[in-house]
Amino acid sequence: MKNFSPLPILVVALLSLLSLTSRALPFVPTTDPSSPTTKWYLIKTENVYLYADANWKQVQTSSTASTTNDYYLWCFVGTESTGYKIYSRGCKAYMKYGFEVDGTGNEVDINRVELGSGNNFYIYYMNPNQKMYLCYDSDNGIYGSYAKYNSYTVSEVAVAPPVDPPFEPTSNPTLTTTQWYQIKIEGMYLTVSANGEAVDVSSSPSNDKNFQWCFVGNASTGYKIYNRGRKAYVVLCVFFGDATEHNVSYTELNSDNSFNIYCYNNGEKLYLDIDSYGLFIAENKSHTCTVVPIDADPSSVVIGDVTDDGKVDIADVNTIINIMLGKDETDAGDVTGDGSVDIADVNEVINIMLGKTSFSSEPTTYTVGGVSFKMMPVLSGTFTMGDNNSAYSEKPAHQVTLGNYSIGQTEVTQALWVAVMGSNPSTFTDDPQCPVESVSWDDCQTFITKLNQMTGKCFRLPTEAEWEYAARGGRFSKGYTYAGGNNLSSVGFYWGNSGPYGNPFGTPKSTHPVAQKAPNELELYDMSGNVSEWCQDWFGYYTSDAQSNPTGPTTGQNRVYRGGSWNDEAGACTVTWRKNNTPSQSNMGLRLAL
Repeated sequence: MKNFSPLPILVVALLSLLSLTSRALPFVPTTDPSSPTTKWYLIKTENVYLYADANWKQVQTSSTASTTNDYYLWCFVGTESTGYKIYSRGCKAYMKYGFEVDGTGNEVDINRVELGSGNNFYIYYMNPNQKMYLCYDSDNGIYGSYAKYNSYTVSEVAVAPPVDPPFEPTSNPTLTTTQWYQIKIEGMYLTVSANGEAVDVSSSPSNDKNFQWCFVGNASTGYKIYNRGRKAYVVLCVFFGDATEHNVSYTELNSDNSFNIYCYNNGEKLYLDIDSYGLFIAENKSHTCTVVPIDADPSSVVIGDVTDDGKVDIADVNTIINIMLGKDETDAGDVTGDGSVDIADVNEVINIMLGKTSFSSEPTTYTVGGVSFKMMPVLSGTFTMGDNNSAYSEKPAHQVTLGNYSIGQTEVTQALWVAVMGSNPSTFTDDPQCPVESVSWDDCQTFITKLNQMTGKCFRLPTEAEWEYAARGGRFSKGYTYAGGNNLSSVGFYWGNSGPYGNPFGTPKSTHPVAQKAPNELELYDMSGNVSEWCQDWFGYYTSDAQSNPTGPTTGQNRVYRGGSWNDEAGACTVTWRKNNTPSQSNMGLRLAL
């Protein structure tokens, strides 16, 4: 009798098991549901489609689907091991579903997806440890159940990426940073009325600041319009029933890249419109707006010029005092950038008048031992430091306010280090314009002490907050992932392009001469990559508290360094990435602050 071998059966069984465990998902998961590249789907169960109810923040069903209504479009966020949350494009948030399972009517997160035996799936949540499946029937609609009844199917929907606005939005509207525009409706230009309290129109444009506007906000919240001349949101005086003033507060983008300006009146959108009678509020859209960029050079703004008359004098001091006394509503009195208008701003203006301030609103070049380097101005401002979506040391994101300061346009080069110290500690010495590296935090302090003796200045390392604010672009920030853009190869040298000819697999990898890549919004080079840069601070974990001019913990064991290097992966080169090491560790570079 021939011996029977179990091997073929075992192989077949293993292949069958593999085919079950590796079956394709009926959807493509994503890690970034706000990205224009996300796959969006209609979710269908028992011939009804899920959609998000924007008012009640619930999941509802409809017998018909809409491929153009964002509330019907869903994506799946997560991994097979953690489960997949479902995410509505319309509400741009994880939806909750309110239903009674235990009689309490509590809302629970729809937060998990379980694959069925075929290429279908079930949506469930934990209540609190028991799987509760989201089911549907014709009597109860969507409800929770301990048992699986209906499985879900998906169909991919082709969704065009969001339309880029015809203007550049800003998060911090100031005279010195924002791109300004003229707003045009049917040949009429928006301006501010003579008393500065209402929106008016003119048949001819002007370079006057009352004709210049910017857009504050984002696509999900809408964009407020902000007038440069008034330095405040303005209201529109119109006759609408009781002649109530309405805030001109939001813009609504159309698919053709035009937009409408509207305000809310008891929750109803009222659009800004124009006809032969002039500007008015209408319930319906009839005319769209266009914008014309205005060349408003931010460098022309004079620090301390509160009255905006082009000079710093006693009138600016008087204006600040009147602001402090509540007699003037101008919002430009915070000269020091600490978030308040107080006696420190008076002193700063007086120091500017006397020429005693160390800060210059213009780039300044210094020369030491025949080697020149440039310091770039960073104007005061408030920004969100950290990133809640990144490594634990970058959390929580928190608000930071900084005053004016200057920072090096480039990392300190080997040429400058040698001019000050007389020797070169660097590993890569082929070009003196490469950044100095292989220096410790302690070495940097020695270098700065000697540099200050040679120049009579007070150079220092930037604080960690100053470093991140500058890397983000300060008031000019466009929200890039890296310093100057979202494509690291275009703005910095890292592991992927620091080898010969930019080959990620080429060796040897090394630093490169400074200022070879594109700068960021403040014209600063190499803040992402090339060499990691020491900061002044001791390392400490963030808190959620708002801070003003923070300098880090008072004591510690390790100092902070930022920016990533020629030998780091892209994730270490973001504007929020932070690491730390002992002050004696000699493998970093530096950038000066003043």
